Amino acid sequence: MSGTRERIVSASADLLRRQGYTGTGVKQIVAAAGAPFGSLYHFFPGGKEQLGADTIRWSGRMYGLLLPLIFDASPDLVTGVRAFFAAAGDQMGAPPACSGSPFGR
Repeated sequence: MSGTRERIVSASADLLRRQGYTGTGVKQIVAAAGAPFGSLYHFFPGGKEQLGADTIRWSGRMYGLLLPLIFDASPDLVTGVRAFFAAAGDQMGAPPACSGSPFGR
C-alpha cells in the first residue's frame, strides 16, 4: 500500500482494530496515515461511515488472502482453524476485550 487512499484505509484498519469505531476519530486516522485532512473527504465523500465500511471490506479481503496460506500448510481443518485464530489473536494483541471489533467501545 503506497497511495494516499490505501494509507488511510490501512491506518483506519489498525486504529479501528485497537480502539473500535467510536473510539477512533477521522483526524487521528489521517494523522496516522500521514495524509492531509482533505484527502479523507476526497477519497471518502461519505466521511467516517464510508471509510469504516471500506475498511471492513478491505480487512475482510486481507483475511481472505491469509486463509489459503494457513489452511494449505495445516495437516487438517481443526489445526488450520486453530492456527488461523492464534495468528489473528497475535496480530490483534492482548489489551482491551473489544480489540479487533470494528464497533467496540
